[in-house]
Amino acid sequence: MPPPSPQTPRRLGTSGSTPALSRRTLHLLWLLLISASTNAWAQTASLGGTVLHVEDNRLPVANARVTASSPALDEDRVTVTDDAGAYQFPQLPPGLYALRFEADGFIALRRDKVNLRAERPLRVNVELMLDVFEELDEEQIPVAGVSPWPVIDAQVPTTRESIELGFTDELARHRPAQDFGGLLRSFDSSLALFPGTRVMTGGLGLHGVSPFENETLLDGLSIQDPVFGTNALPLPEAFVGDLSLVTSGALPDDARAAGANITTTTPSSHTRPHGAIFATWTPGPWEGARTRPQLATGPVRDESLHHFGDLGGIIRGPLMKRRKLTFVLGAAPTFRRMALPPASSNEGSAPASGANFLDRRSVQVMGKLEFAPSRTESLSLSFITLPTLSNGFAPVTGTSTSTARVDSTTTRTSLAWSQRLFESHVNLQAQVGWLHRGSTFAERTPLAPTGLGEQLDDRADRYQANFQIERDAEDAHVLKAGVNTEYLVHERDSHLQGSTSLGQDESAPRHDVHTTRTRGQRLGAFVQDVWSPLGGLSISGGLRYDLQRVLPEAGGRALLVGNRVSPRLGVTYGQDHFVRAFAQFGMAMSQVPLGLVEAHTLAREPELTAPTAQDFLAGMDARGGFNTRLSLQYLHRALHAPISDVRSAHPSNDRTYDAVTVVLGRNDPEAQDGLQFLLSYTWSRLMEEGHGRVRLAPASTFLPDMMGMGEIPSSPVDRPHTVKAFVAWTLLMGQDLIAQVGLSYLGESGARMLEAPRRLDWHHSVDAFMTLGTWDTGSGRFVGGVDVFNLLNFQTVTRTDALGAPSEYQSPRQVRLQARYTF
Repeated sequence: MPPPSPQTPRRLGTSGSTPALSRRTLHLLWLLLISASTNAWAQTASLGGTVLHVEDNRLPVANARVTASSPALDEDRVTVTDDAGAYQFPQLPPGLYALRFEADGFIALRRDKVNLRAERPLRVNVELMLDVFEELDEEQIPVAGVSPWPVIDAQVPTTRESIELGFTDELARHRPAQDFGGLLRSFDSSLALFPGTRVMTGGLGLHGVSPFENETLLDGLSIQDPVFGTNALPLPEAFVGDLSLVTSGALPDDARAAGANITTTTPSSHTRPHGAIFATWTPGPWEGARTRPQLATGPVRDESLHHFGDLGGIIRGPLMKRRKLTFVLGAAPTFRRMALPPASSNEGSAPASGANFLDRRSVQVMGKLEFAPSRTESLSLSFITLPTLSNGFAPVTGTSTSTARVDSTTTRTSLAWSQRLFESHVNLQAQVGWLHRGSTFAERTPLAPTGLGEQLDDRADRYQANFQIERDAEDAHVLKAGVNTEYLVHERDSHLQGSTSLGQDESAPRHDVHTTRTRGQRLGAFVQDVWSPLGGLSISGGLRYDLQRVLPEAGGRALLVGNRVSPRLGVTYGQDHFVRAFAQFGMAMSQVPLGLVEAHTLAREPELTAPTAQDFLAGMDARGGFNTRLSLQYLHRALHAPISDVRSAHPSNDRTYDAVTVVLGRNDPEAQDGLQFLLSYTWSRLMEEGHGRVRLAPASTFLPDMMGMGEIPSSPVDRPHTVKAFVAWTLLMGQDLIAQVGLSYLGESGARMLEAPRRLDWHHSVDAFMTLGTWDTGSGRFVGGVDVFNLLNFQTVTRTDALGAPSEYQSPRQVRLQARYTF
């Protein structure tokens, strides 16, 4: 038997069939892989949140598309929000995610670098904004507004009266032009609707304070004349977008002055070309009979309206696709002529040309560019100019002066930037601007045989910059802070031209020039907070710092006229914007006009203090049925160093002002017709230290005024009772026409003249208006109307001279025709 052949030694597990141990090893490895994979899949987390509408009371946005992208995903995950605006991704692997939120009609929002960690649920809440620009179309049908007037803010004690689309907007269109010499239908006159206000020669007075202590902001920058303290750019209502007045209870951001704090904006553009053409005409022959003044201390100046009218237009629209660059352009020429009887020319009242007319012409031009690269950021550049040529009217107040010829131009250029940071609920705003006024005041003095003429070249500049930051998150605090700075310059060149007699019919030319220059600086800063610790209860407070220093002459010693920290503290209890009870203590400081500084310098009066106010306010508001509102307020003011006339170096004594005001208003935001009304009664008392109730100074004679202020402006005086009533009725006439009629009444106590034994008679005035317009069918809308001021032609004495002879009467009845076409 042959020997066995040699065999190769076997290695374990290398037989023709797989050994059991090898199969068990592979099975174990497979289980380990499955387990690792399962553990890795278990390391997930959920991602969810809510999508809200940022501009509609934070309502949920349903059916919004939410997309999650990440390198940890093979493909994007997509879900939609439910009716509550909620979305949910239940299982996502950890990693960095990018979320995109989209909804019809809203701007898409993207959140990057969202870090999702294992087993840690994460919520990402967002707020979407509409993909359209909100626009206030002032040319819509002039019926009830979009919300009841006025709006009650249940968190702050501020009473902010606004000219909004609807009832107040319509009433404002029919107010007489009482300020700026009646030349412009300015927004100052519109604000006379509200209690506590009174239109005066220099502008709007409020709660015992003269117009020289006001602060008017246009697009965030002041337009007060740095020399006279009055509104240097009284825009016509067609050039105004939003307009509001804080009548009481201001927070530090609005407490920029002791007088009226007015905030206005220029119109914004539209998604498509949009515009309006408007015209008004007040014919002189339709004017009511005037009562002739009977001055006992000087010449009588008897004037009557010859005609007064304006014609203008405004157009707005996009310059680039998607409305990233838009424009606004408007122009409004105005002409006013006052007639003088032949007898007046014999008394030296007529212009030097010999014509029996006093003319005043102006053309207001506005241009604005807006660039909005995103919904959250905007940049705008605006330019407004107002050249005015006057013959016998003051350049500032528009009141009658001597035979001077005045050529004045006011220009404002500004740049504004704003941005909203949604994640941190922060709003940022910054503005820079330059306000310039140049006036030439020429007057001839008839000194025989040669005569001398004096010409004043007056220039005023205001350079300014503002910055504000606000955090308005939906929590217990609303924080706001800001800073502003200004540099003021006033230059005046006085030219004395003519010839000087040398005897024997010989003369030599003469030209003397005297130049003065005054500079000033202002600095302001504020911080404020509105804290809501409990439901319905809010505490508001803050500090405002104001500094003003003046250099009376170039290189002279700095004069510190104002350096004050003004605190404000208020408490408010309100429920759902339907009821509010409030109280506040606050202080404010006004700017000293450079003209008053110069008057003190000439009189060698070293003491000059900025006017201040210390207020205590208490009241309540309630909104009842039928969209009515009832308000009751008490206001006490302590006024230190008030300004009655910027030409006087003798300041008024300290004053106190007390007032109780009751307001009842109705405005139905849903109805397109029906009755709307606004009624108010104010009892007030204005007292002056050492003199009792404040009295009215007698009228002055018409002497040359080298400051260009005209007559002595009407300063606040004690008028215990004031009644204001405005009623409008809107009627739909078929499907094509809409008509509106309205009446307004103003009644107030007569002033008490200095040294007079009793008050003047009550002042009554009744105005009426009627309009008829077509519905806007897409091709345009036409509205025509007639306004009648002082319908019953009351001719009450409003002022006397030093001997008690009547010197001023109410303006007589005037009829104004107006027409407007919008497209």
